Formats: sequence, structure tokens, C-alpha cells
Amino acid sequence: AITAAHNLFAAAIDTRYYHENTSSPKGLWDKLCPLDKNGQRHFEPSMHARLEKLGLSHKNNDPESLTEEEKVKFCVLDIDPDTI
Repeated sequence: AITAAHNLFAAAIDTRYYHENTSSPKGLWDKLCPLDKNGQRHFEPSMHARLEKLGLSHKNNDPESLTEEEKVKFCVLDIDPDTI
């Protein structure tokens, strides 16, 4: 069970690293927080912890209120492969 969990975690990190290196921050934003049928963006409940960690929990009901810099901080984990 531990090996399986480790492998799943490693696969998730590899996938995230790949997407961060092949997409722009705007592309990541559009994938993580897509527009709905009415043209509105919504944060999923699972994203609220990330917003809180970044000190942006006061904006958790309005994705459009994030600045471009805040969107980059939210979308890009900035994984250093040399530390993994």
C-alpha cells in the first residue's frame, strides 16, 4: 500500500511538473479555473486550502479578483526537480 501511494504521488508530481513546463500561467489558470456556461469562474472547494496558504483566502469566492501575479502564484507550484 505504501509503495502504491508513493507511486501515485510521484506520478502526480511528474504530471504537474510536465504541465507547468509546457503551459503558460494563463493556460494553467484556464485549466484549473475554467469558465462555466455563463462565463463565470469558480474555485472548487479543494482549492480553498491553496488560497489560504497563499494568504488569498479573502478572495476564495471571486476568482476574477486575483491579480495576474496572484494567479501565477496560485497556478504554478514552481517545483525544483533537483530537490525531489
